[in-house]
Amino acid sequence: FPSMNAGTQSELYITVSGAIVGDSVMVTPSGAVTAGLSWNGYIPSGNIVTVRLTNNNLITAIDPATLPWRATVFGY
Repeated sequence: FPSMNAGTQSELYITVSGAIVGDSVMVTPSGAVTAGLSWNGYIPSGNIVTVRLTNNNLITAIDPATLPWRATVFGY
């Protein structure tokens, strides 16, 4: 993820074959996330998982640590 201004969000896209809109997804980093950040994941279209990272600090920009992300999709 790039440097994030205070109160902003950034998105990363992961290809996951077979993921469909309506499935549940869990996204996890492979290490410690920089303090002040939170994340969530969703499936906006087939075979794509979006990881959304949010800078919860409303005053300071944050440079997120570079981490690989994993997406686990649960189909129903």
